[in-house]
Amino acid sequence: MPGPKHGQKTVQVSIRFFAKDIEQGKYRPNSGSYTPQKCLPRGGVQMKANDYHGIHPGPSDEVMFNSFDEIPEAIKKIMKIHGIQFAG
Repeated sequence: MPGPKHGQKTVQVSIRFFAKDIEQGKYRPNSGSYTPQKCLPRGGVQMKANDYHGIHPGPSDEVMFNSFDEIPEAIKKIMKIHGIQFAG
C-alpha cells in the first residue's frame, strides 16, 4: 500500500462555536455574509474526513461542549468515536 499523500498524514478536528447577535454583525459584501460580533462559549467538535486513516464522519458525528473547559474532553470523545488513540 502506498504511503499517505500530502494532507493525509494528520488527523484533523473542527471546533465550531455558536454565534450570537449575527444581525448586529458587520456585513461583508464580498462574501455576502455577516461577521458575528459575539460568539458563545458553546459549540461542537467534528472530525474531518481522511480516507487514508479510514475516518468517514457522518452528519451527526459531533460532540457538543458547553464551556471552554469542556473542549479537550470533547476532542477526546470524538477521537474515541472514530477509533483514534493517542500515542506516547
